[in-house]
Amino acid sequence: MSLIILLILLTFPFWQDVSIISTLADDQETGVFKLRLHSSAPADFTYELWDNDGTVVADAHYNFHGALTTVADSIPNIRRWTAETPELYTLVLNINGESASFEVAFRKMEIKSRELFVNGRPIKLNGVHNATDSLLTREDLRLMKKANVNAIINRWGHQPREFYRLCDSIGFYVYNQADVDYKPKWSTDTVKAAISEIKHQYQGVAITPKDTLKGIFNVLNRNYFTSLDKYTVSYWTERDGKRPFWWRKRNLQFNAEPQQTQDFKVKLPRMKRRGEYHLIFQISDGADIVACEDILLKNTSVRRTARPKGRATYTDGDTKIIVRGEELELVFDKKNGFVQQWKVGGKDMVDPAFGIRPVFRKNAKVWVHKGENGTAVIGVNDNGSRELYTIYPDGAIKADITISHILGLRFKMADEHFRFFGRSLNYFKSIQSSSAPGHYTGTSWLQIGGITVISADEFEFGIDSGEVCINRPADPGTLQSFTLVPKKETRYYYE
Repeated sequence: MSLIILLILLTFPFWQDVSIISTLADDQETGVFKLRLHSSAPADFTYELWDNDGTVVADAHYNFHGALTTVADSIPNIRRWTAETPELYTLVLNINGESASFEVAFRKMEIKSRELFVNGRPIKLNGVHNATDSLLTREDLRLMKKANVNAIINRWGHQPREFYRLCDSIGFYVYNQADVDYKPKWSTDTVKAAISEIKHQYQGVAITPKDTLKGIFNVLNRNYFTSLDKYTVSYWTERDGKRPFWWRKRNLQFNAEPQQTQDFKVKLPRMKRRGEYHLIFQISDGADIVACEDILLKNTSVRRTARPKGRATYTDGDTKIIVRGEELELVFDKKNGFVQQWKVGGKDMVDPAFGIRPVFRKNAKVWVHKGENGTAVIGVNDNGSRELYTIYPDGAIKADITISHILGLRFKMADEHFRFFGRSLNYFKSIQSSSAPGHYTGTSWLQIGGITVISADEFEFGIDSGEVCINRPADPGTLQSFTLVPKKETRYYYE
């Protein structure tokens, strides 16, 4: 068993050194407190230990010269420190008339069978790497806390005492050295979506469906020290990312103890109109939203089949395939295996200097043939991966990708403003607009510039400096399908 105690080294006038030791007895309920001191001159010494209610729970007076270890105080019903419940006491010291105060935490940390225990309970560290060479501020730490992070790894070793004091007061486990750098920029737009994902991944409450259409769900308390009776759970239903006129917010209370589950039932609307219905859960501790869930209830959205008029014709050259329609001109680079230019109505739909291409390309073998309903089909084989680009007379492109090493599609746009139906920064699925670079998930459709990207399955996309990457995470050999429509249109489906 390894016991870690709080040890703080302080230097007073007259060369007195003080070590503060605060831990828990074997019953995990009683606090054990004592001090070790050394003075090279006679010292008159007193101390008082205060709880947050202003009650003195331990005190003593000593006159000494040299080394001194105080009699250990046993404090019953101690308020134990954890990252979930960062309880602190205040120690007031007076040595020869000089006073100082310090925050003291009571906790006991042990490693048993390679598992970390805090105050007798096994815990999971939801950590980030701190590779900065400057002190993280209180604002930095509070943003991490709101993202459900409970542990910080210091890449560069020991930090100033103020850092540990902030971590004690806000609630973080801290350990030094790691081999992976993490440089937090918690206030930038670029990482806001990532913070949302981190927060959801690390949240202390999880809700999962048991029988969705009957409204039966299960709540899991992932916390190690906090009961769910401290939280309020709100829920409501949305259709197509919006709150219908009949929407209503309802509240629930749970009492599941740490690491326990509880079944519950909610009242659902009739959901007669066609649409994508989501049940939204929001869990609050009274001050902040600490967890949320977005559960698909029912999807009865129907896209009408597009029937473009006319016919797409093609010319197959040595280096290029050119596909033309009434207003379409598409150039496909055979050597490199990507759409070099995509024009509809004389307008470039994507940046011609960076056309539609896979994220990764090795050795493309390209072919073309006539498709059904007036389409042209361009195929690409590349080391076990296969892509089919169906080109419609109205300019729409349907990309069917069977994954091996290819991880979706990418292209560049001059217009970086976009609108999409997907996960927002609070993890709920909604229709939103943005021009901020980042990574977005749970997307049903994306509109950027003059085009719309749609898929039968939810997909992810990232955008930075005009470069767009679309992808649907899947196992090797899985088919991904995306349709790129040269207009802002989400009602139609291209077969």
